[in-house]
Amino acid sequence: MAECKRDPVRKYPQKPRTKDALPSIPIETIPQTKIISLTRITHDYDRINADSSYQFSQLISALQTLGKSISAVLRKSGISQSHILGADIYKKSPIELSELLGDLAVKLIETSNSTCLILVKNVKDMITVPKEHSGRYIVAISVLDKYLTPHATTCTGTMFSIFKRADEISEVTLDEILQPGKNATAAGYIIYGNMTLFALAMKKKVKIFTLDPILGEFILTNEEWKIPEYGYYYSVNEASSETWDDKLHTYFNEIKNPEKQAQWVLRYTGSPATDCHYILQMGGIYLYPANK
Repeated sequence: MAECKRDPVRKYPQKPRTKDALPSIPIETIPQTKIISLTRITHDYDRINADSSYQFSQLISALQTLGKSISAVLRKSGISQSHILGADIYKKSPIELSELLGDLAVKLIETSNSTCLILVKNVKDMITVPKEHSGRYIVAISVLDKYLTPHATTCTGTMFSIFKRADEISEVTLDEILQPGKNATAAGYIIYGNMTLFALAMKKKVKIFTLDPILGEFILTNEEWKIPEYGYYYSVNEASSETWDDKLHTYFNEIKNPEKQAQWVLRYTGSPATDCHYILQMGGIYLYPANK
């Protein structure tokens, strides 16, 4: 048999590797971005206040999880449908969807081991947390500040306030529940729209955090947010104007006067969290007038 001859293996010259083979980037040219998460802020708060149980950070962590879950549900995430709510949200009415999200909020807050009492908007009875999960905080929350369908493109929000008890031993009294806002340990809202924002007011400052979808964390984007000194926007449901006091009618007629140099502009979506956020950003006034 004829023997097959193989071609000799070709050897290609290789350039010697040197230290300059890879481009060197001066460290000073790399942008130094300070990334601070909401979790870190709340942990620092507990550390400064010598709270070894970290109940406040656990509570805010539960609210963060709630915000991420609602954001995922409203963005039609198939994973969130099956794992967060265990239901097909497209078959739910706006009221049923709000009830499902309300149940989720209660479960998250209740198991954070930081609260003793939960008050939920549109729920008649107060929710007492079992002793094995009880903590020192009282939470009042509006899970969704307006009814909506899951395929709606309008913004909505979650609003909450947090009050701290003097002790964790005695029974909760009515005076501890009915407190003015100035006594709150913290308050805030979460807005769901083209992005998810978490506004937290504590220690006389308002901080804004934005949900980074890649990191899955609320990242600090405004360290000390203040309303502008001047603004010409107002937010109110004028459909209820027939029930207003006459003084309110006089006030609105004045700010809407076309002869004035700075005529005010109406901004109203029906979502208190969204409307308040806009007024805080642009300047103006938000009103929720009582009936006559």
